Amino acid sequence: MNTVLVWHQNDLRVIDHPALYAAAAESDGRVLPVYCLDHSVLNELNPHSLEFRLESLNGLREAYRALGTDLLLIHGSATTELPRLARAHGAKRVHFHHRYTAPHRARVADVQQSLDEHAIESIGHWGDTLYAPDQ
Repeated sequence: MNTVLVWHQNDLRVIDHPALYAAAAESDGRVLPVYCLDHSVLNELNPHSLEFRLESLNGLREAYRALGTDLLLIHGSATTELPRLARAHGAKRVHFHHRYTAPHRARVADVQQSLDEHAIESIGHWGDTLYAPDQ
């Protein structure tokens, strides 16, 4: 079976989600949605934003359960946890949404490098704008 991971960051939805759609289209029905509870990222949020993020994760988890699957909540850095999870499930690809700000782009680049080092392809999608910023 072809397993594909979808790495959620700020894109906590199942509707209108290009990365999720692409993963579903290429898998044999085995899509593993994941969110990494990275304390270095969560500590950057103010208390209200953190509360909103946790409520949104609960809503996303409920949406996935309604679809017959579940959101994997992993404690730790995406840089270390995504390759580990992909290897454990035999996934060769991770789909995700691109991020826009410099610190977020740097974090995504670190994750992509880690995935590359483990021979896992990372595929980014623009999912939060009408047009990709480079168009």
